[in-house]
Amino acid sequence: MLKIVKFLKDFLLFSRLSTLFQPLLKGFYFLYYFNILSNWIAQNKKQLLYSDFYTPVRNYQKRYQLYEFIASHFGLNDKKIIYLEFGAASAASFKWGLKTNKNEHSFFTGFDTFEGLPE
Repeated sequence: MLKIVKFLKDFLLFSRLSTLFQPLLKGFYFLYYFNILSNWIAQNKKQLLYSDFYTPVRNYQKRYQLYEFIASHFGLNDKKIIYLEFGAASAASFKWGLKTNKNEHSFFTGFDTFEGLPE
């Protein structure tokens, strides 16, 4: 079996046949990591304090329920925090944090290139 694997590796390296799959690599990577995430969720679902991994219809307003859960669970509404948001775009979570956190010593900073991340 080891000889067969070695032969196939050598053949693919020599023939450069693998270059035919180059355009599909991003899709394969996505499926690979998506599968890892999906398995992790299935194995750890009972241990999670808050789970909103799948809903058939996207409801972006539900994110505020997650923010509320995190803030109340960790008591962040009154604590001094340093909040850094990368990719602030519309700054929805940033604005929510500013409005919700009542500690005057908290520090909020948002960063955005307005161009997205490079590929």
